[in-house]
Amino acid sequence: MLKKRSIVVFLVLVLALTVTQSGLAADRVLSIPTGDVTDKELEIEYRSERGTGVFELSAGLMPGFQVGLRQHLGSMFYVTAKGALWAETASRPALAVAGELSTAGVDFYGLVSKQLGRPGFRGHLGFGTGRYSRGMAGVTLMLNPVRTKTSWGLTVPTTTLAAEYDGRGFNAGAAFQFTPELGGYLALQGGNGLGFGLNYKLQF
Repeated sequence: MLKKRSIVVFLVLVLALTVTQSGLAADRVLSIPTGDVTDKELEIEYRSERGTGVFELSAGLMPGFQVGLRQHLGSMFYVTAKGALWAETASRPALAVAGELSTAGVDFYGLVSKQLGRPGFRGHLGFGTGRYSRGMAGVTLMLNPVRTKTSWGLTVPTTTLAAEYDGRGFNAGAAFQFTPELGGYLALQGGNGLGFGLNYKLQF
């Protein structure tokens, strides 16, 4: 009975979020989500988290609402949804609520993201139920907002430094945007060696 109620609540959340609006689209620090939501964009991603491969497909169906599918290889399969309650402004942070449904049940969490002083430096916080009950936190610092060419003809990708606590430990690394479509990251995952991710985005 409890699982059925959780599923009903999850579906109600999905329906409720379809009427919200949003703006920003940087929806991850490294592995943890942020308060930003993608808009009219399909993203395919593979990442290695603490030795486990994760394949994820997400789509921003409309401004302020995205859904996704996530497979932890050899483990759980998730259906996810995230919606923005409001976008970030000079006086308030971006605020989003999200949920994920798996055979183990339903988890919900809230997320906030806000610029901290200088442009390109942002903080992110999240807290919820189940595996999100320990909370999440992260900071990101964009080093160069556009790709540049060196005097040797090399193209330097857009680069963002990031550090996060994902509820299990601390991670730190850098995210790179090689082209408008192709991005990735490298990170040291506390006690679990090197993690990485690759993603490809399509606008629609």
